Amino acid sequence: MTMSIDDITDYFTHPTIPCIKGRPTRENLRELQTKIYENAASVPCELGGGLHGYLGIAMSNEQYASTVGTTFTPHVNPGPLPTYPDNATQYQIAAAKDLYQRQSKLFNEQRKVEQALRNQLVNAIENAYLETLRQEYIGYNNRSIPEIFNHLFINYGNVTYADLQKNEEDMAKPWDPDTPIELVYVQVEEAARVAELGHAPMSENKKITAAYNIINNTGEFSTVCREWRQKPEAEKTWSNFKKQFSKEYKDYKDELTSQTTHHYKANAVKTSDLQLYINQVQEKTNQDSQNFKQLCDRHDQLLLKLEERYNEIDQLKRKVLSLEKTVTKLSGITTDNTSPNNNPKYYCWTHGYTNSRYHTSRSCNDRADGHVSKATHRNRQGGCTNVMKKE
Repeated sequence: MTMSIDDITDYFTHPTIPCIKGRPTRENLRELQTKIYENAASVPCELGGGLHGYLGIAMSNEQYASTVGTTFTPHVNPGPLPTYPDNATQYQIAAAKDLYQRQSKLFNEQRKVEQALRNQLVNAIENAYLETLRQEYIGYNNRSIPEIFNHLFINYGNVTYADLQKNEEDMAKPWDPDTPIELVYVQVEEAARVAELGHAPMSENKKITAAYNIINNTGEFSTVCREWRQKPEAEKTWSNFKKQFSKEYKDYKDELTSQTTHHYKANAVKTSDLQLYINQVQEKTNQDSQNFKQLCDRHDQLLLKLEERYNEIDQLKRKVLSLEKTVTKLSGITTDNTSPNNNPKYYCWTHGYTNSRYHTSRSCNDRADGHVSKATHRNRQGGCTNVMKKE
């Protein structure tokens, strides 16, 4: 099944790229170029080693070979019709047709990928800055992506002396071995391209030295660094550097993976024991929660019973006071407030001094507003000063 341009853009890491407003600069051109490269590499392709998608149609041949370490030979147009050998047999004709169909399919797919990338690139730049590349009736369709980028960088990506100084600093930035080693190569090659734009081309030896220092500074690749130093000078090429260090990096990652796998296996039993312990703790927690709930229920029951007892006591107090009043009335005894024989021992905030131990501020059953339960004959707290008569 042949892919459409929409199918192709579904692979893109950056399906949409915003337009650069106004005159392009080297910084936003580099950002745009990176996105185009990533989109090209995201579409599966068997060319150029088969690991970098269609990156080869977005880069120049030299840049691709320098970055990836191999060449990218694009599919060619197989022509309008299949080609048959002279006096071809039926089998040879069928084989030629199959080959032609496959070549046509791959070539057309490649053209669509290139067209999708070119459309993104052209739409990201205002027309005024691409006008000299535009051809009448054809537009930019005969312009390759590297050609368009070359035009943009030459005319709008000027490199100053300050840029060159910063470029040197960017080239020496540290690298994290947890990330692909290819990032080191891209970092150095990008610095070399900037230097070339600034008319200060970087020698191959300088590129190798920069990449070597970045990798050596991680402290993880001392063996391969020593091996590289011992190489004959004639073999110390940029291509050989990337091959040797890429192989060492692969071994490094494989060893880390093996150690990690062993670590996981070694901890599998510990994890199982830990899970058993967790289950036991959970079971004990559930049992404790059940016991605690039972204690809470028992506590609530005891509180209810205690409240019932307090109510019974209050009822008994009221009965005693009622009986005392009845006895007092039946006795017919009266006492004047000013009688010298009147020496009350008890006190009620509402009614005053009283001789009944059942009638105090705390036990009064007929309290006035603001009644103070803690008032006594020694500390009336503003209460009544009358002396109650016995009736």
